Amino acid sequence: MFTQTEENYLKSLINTYISKGYKYYLCHTITESNNNYDVCLYVSKNEIKANNSYIFDLSQAICIYIDSSSRSDSGYNPSTHSRDIIHSDNVTGEVEINQAEFIYTNASYTYTESTLPVNPDLMLQGVDSYQHLCNNNVLIVLLVVMFLYTFFISILRVRR
Repeated sequence: MFTQTEENYLKSLINTYISKGYKYYLCHTITESNNNYDVCLYVSKNEIKANNSYIFDLSQAICIYIDSSSRSDSGYNPSTHSRDIIHSDNVTGEVEINQAEFIYTNASYTYTESTLPVNPDLMLQGVDSYQHLCNNNVLIVLLVVMFLYTFFISILRVRR
């Protein structure tokens, strides 16, 4: 899982690429030892498709590695800000991500296990998953209907 600082940095980086026409992204943690980077971000102008929860199909994507340990929490200073490096600017094909990693994406899902992705969209603030978001909306609608029903029943009883 990302720290709040890493999440904020990723959001700003994703927004920068969105303004350049890269609408789709896939980012994940890198927890394996002996790795200089702790986050990998793919951005693409073409739709990113998920074949399952851990295999994604990319087309002409940019791969960016991020080392968040190179920054400090003493405020924004370009010399101490997270270090990122473009690893490849033309990633095409399937990318398989280890199941131990946290994955954040706005990829579309092509498999039929679920119509909603299990991995959250990083840009949706405070949402754990799309399923959680949908469940909350259904619950709110049910509560409003119950309130209105109770309200109108009580008004009808008073008039009698």
